[in-house]
Amino acid sequence: MSLKNSVKKCISLIAAAVMLCTLLASCAPKPQDVFKQEADSWFEGFSDAQTAAKPTVSYQYSKNGSIAVSKPSISVVEADRSISDYYEKLKNEFINKAVSDEDKLLISYKSFKASEDITGIEVSSKQTLSGTQSQYIKTFNYDSQGLVELDDTLRRITMIHARDLVLEDQRYGSSVDKVKLKDSTDYQLLYTDSGIDVIYSSNALTSQTDEHITVHVPYSKIRFALPESIKAGVVSDDSVRTVDITKKLVALTFDDGPSSIYTDQILDVLETYDSVATFFDLGCIMENAPQAMQRASQLGCEMGSHSYSHKNLKKASVEKIKEEISSTDAVFEKILGYKPTLLRPPYGEVGSDLKENCDKYLIGWSVDTLDWKYRDKDKVIESVKSEGNLDGDVILMHSIYKSTAQAVEELVPWLIENGYQLVTVSELMKYRYETEMEPGKYYANQFFESHK
Repeated sequence: MSLKNSVKKCISLIAAAVMLCTLLASCAPKPQDVFKQEADSWFEGFSDAQTAAKPTVSYQYSKNGSIAVSKPSISVVEADRSISDYYEKLKNEFINKAVSDEDKLLISYKSFKASEDITGIEVSSKQTLSGTQSQYIKTFNYDSQGLVELDDTLRRITMIHARDLVLEDQRYGSSVDKVKLKDSTDYQLLYTDSGIDVIYSSNALTSQTDEHITVHVPYSKIRFALPESIKAGVVSDDSVRTVDITKKLVALTFDDGPSSIYTDQILDVLETYDSVATFFDLGCIMENAPQAMQRASQLGCEMGSHSYSHKNLKKASVEKIKEEISSTDAVFEKILGYKPTLLRPPYGEVGSDLKENCDKYLIGWSVDTLDWKYRDKDKVIESVKSEGNLDGDVILMHSIYKSTAQAVEELVPWLIENGYQLVTVSELMKYRYETEMEPGKYYANQFFESHK
């Protein structure tokens, strides 16, 4: 082959290679298209939850940082302005930090129709800056007048349930700092179609996760505190016991049982008025009336120990204290299938040995009816009515006297008519005092008076 032909052939090959490269380059996806596909894929995860507010989508590609936004269209001026301002804040902060085409900001949302009037919006943002990814959530709740906040009562009852749900969740419950959980203010609340979402910020409760912790509190659990527009659409679940913290709360407690006659009479009244109480029973007589204990437990009453033989545990030896507790536990398990978590020390006598050798919550009282002394129903009734405000009180009675059972027949409806809800001791501690009880600690008059 001549030199001339060789040159021609090389030129042809080079030209073909250039054409191929040009063709391949023209077929390769453009960076802005790649970014749009990535954004659309992320937006897709929000599309099913945007029925309450339709999205407006925009893309802004740049070699110095790209932004894709899916924003709700809202007719309520105040809400629309607040959400728009938040979107702009996120965008401006990103633009001031972005330096390359690898930096990206995606913003989308979920919307929920809590009622005809109330809508919840959860805005989620995902950004990449200098190779580091981060995600943020912010919630907005609004009605036809503008943004709305949960009132104090609804917020309080929602957070009580939320704390329980966090601790029950196997993903992080055991690693959560309980004190931090109770005191945390680093959370947001969102009205959804079926309940209120409580969204804790990442690391607000535990260092075990970088993600937000979200728990869902169903409306059925907090129905009494909901805005009327939501409450009207919530079907009450009578099988689920709820405590109404808008009412005054009081705990009736009964010692020295069970009685096959008078415990049942007391339970008849409680069942009639859909109420509960706490029974502190003696291990040595439980097997005389096991059906009464079983019935009380089935009705939702709380069952506690009153020791085995009513010994003064303050004066007892450590060995005797352990024997009184364990013997009662054994009878409890035989009759009810579980051990009690509460112990009312006989005579209200508590010493250091009992506190150090007891795995139960020690419960006293704040109102003593002295029913054991007078055996007179009218005096029992008057001792309660004369106390004035009973909100947060633990009332001491005994389930082995006819006069007490007769007094209960009048006291229970009187309390309800006067705006009280009858709760168990544990419910009172949880919902009125928001206290997580500690084993071996004595909760009696001094605690109740100082925390009212």
